[in-house]
Amino acid sequence: MTLYPCSACGARPSGIKLSSVTWAWNNADGQRSAWRQRLCAGCYAQRILSLPLLAPEAALVCPLCGIGLEPPDMDPVYATSYVPGFGKIDHEWPTCGACAVQLRSSAQENALRLEDRRDQFGGLGPGPRTDTGPIPAADVWASLGLRP
Repeated sequence: MTLYPCSACGARPSGIKLSSVTWAWNNADGQRSAWRQRLCAGCYAQRILSLPLLAPEAALVCPLCGIGLEPPDMDPVYATSYVPGFGKIDHEWPTCGACAVQLRSSAQENALRLEDRRDQFGGLGPGPRTDTGPIPAADVWASLGLRP
């Protein structure tokens, strides 16, 4: 039996790891919202695999209602799945506003809200320091309040 229940149905399947799904979207105010769920195989199939994949050459249509969309009119939802035995899978769906509300509500069900990854300057947090070169060891010790 798994330690954590499925976020959707509450089951704790025996001998099977749950998939981890991180849902994300941008709110109307531009703020990123992200939620993490653990899903059993059945709920993963129902919530993720039932939504059609976005083919690169296909027209943009809402996967829930089928309405045609253009980039300014869509309200996309993204998901990154980690499926045991398979690995990482990225998903993106060009949803219409009404269906985005429905999909996002489902994504928040018994989910863990993740903190916004943006730092105070609007970026996605610290990255590699390629512009300044290596940091001298003495500076690292000094930043910790220690002197070698």
